[in-house]
Amino acid sequence: MIRALSRVSIVAIVAGQVYGQTPTGTVVIYRQRGANFGLIHYAQGEHPTVSCDGVNIAKMAERRKVTVAANAGTHICVSIEKQYPGELNADSDKVSVNVKPNITTYLRLECPFGHVHFVLHEVSVEIGSAETGKIPTVKDKDSFTTVLVPKREK
Repeated sequence: MIRALSRVSIVAIVAGQVYGQTPTGTVVIYRQRGANFGLIHYAQGEHPTVSCDGVNIAKMAERRKVTVAANAGTHICVSIEKQYPGELNADSDKVSVNVKPNITTYLRLECPFGHVHFVLHEVSVEIGSAETGKIPTVKDKDSFTTVLVPKREK
């Protein structure tokens, strides 16, 4: 009887590890204050929407951050801003983010002076954690999701 119970428990442990939850990591997307030239504050009123894998994450105002739980693996993120008429837009280039289990990845959203589009890029953990330390999270009305659901579960 004890042998049977131990075998069942071993099978249950192995099955739990194999069919357990997919490992997840964290992605912190943030935007610092833009360049300030006297009375002119570059791109202050623009609030681009950041999306990853086609899912809108949040509208990013200056000095805001959003934390997203994501499955381990590669995700494609982009900043979308349709602020100009016609063909011209301010969308960022797509960024490939490799999320690792139990690791935090930082993405900084910038609009360098003189550019007509936002730039989204990955920064090191040391830089990202230092820059986001005192930045508040996005407001509830500007946050769309805090979890990236795998495409097969949508």
